[in-house]
Amino acid sequence: MNDASKQLPTPRYFGEEFGTPLATWLNGEEQEAWGEWARSLEPMGFHMQGNAAIDRKARARITKVVEGLLELSRSIGLVDEKRLRAAEASVNRSLEIYGSHPSILRDEVARRDGGLISTINRKPYNPENPSSLLVWTDKQIGKYPFQELAAIKAIRELIRLTALERLRKCLACGRWMFARRPRAKLCPGREECERKGKAIYYKTVFKKKKRDNEDYKARRVNG
Repeated sequence: MNDASKQLPTPRYFGEEFGTPLATWLNGEEQEAWGEWARSLEPMGFHMQGNAAIDRKARARITKVVEGLLELSRSIGLVDEKRLRAAEASVNRSLEIYGSHPSILRDEVARRDGGLISTINRKPYNPENPSSLLVWTDKQIGKYPFQELAAIKAIRELIRLTALERLRKCLACGRWMFARRPRAKLCPGREECERKGKAIYYKTVFKKKKRDNEDYKARRVNG
């Protein structure tokens, strides 16, 4: 595998900092030693927990969420309200297990450059404002591996950025990818996918031209 695909992406493209790590994790790398692969994802924000079997189940749950959300997105705007409601209900059933409740986390103070800063927020600490050390967070209900919760966060951010549709499967290899541009259908930077993609494109164009020619000849005969 190209090591560049495992580095934290510089967000040069809209939503890439969330979509690329999520797609990389969803694809999995079963052929490699799981521990080595897991460590390679940490710079991308996916701190892995458990083992290969636990991770495989987590990816299956998140894949179901993603596919359900994409189906729901495709259904929006259609006249079939029944299908839309069914897709929405299916997604919500998949998300119900990721419950959380508000929680307060007390930050710590560290001395740096002659002053005091909070260790979580990395902001200067003012003793006259002690509540600045209180961090409001959401505590997850249920035991799910860190990478699964990171995936839920990435999905939430993609929806917030209206970039969920860019998470799709490559037309050539069928693996998950994050499209840097709205119409991209091939894994970015993978020469093998580009070659296969071109072959698929020309084959499709050839079939369309052949079909159009046959329709034209049929119209002339019948005309």
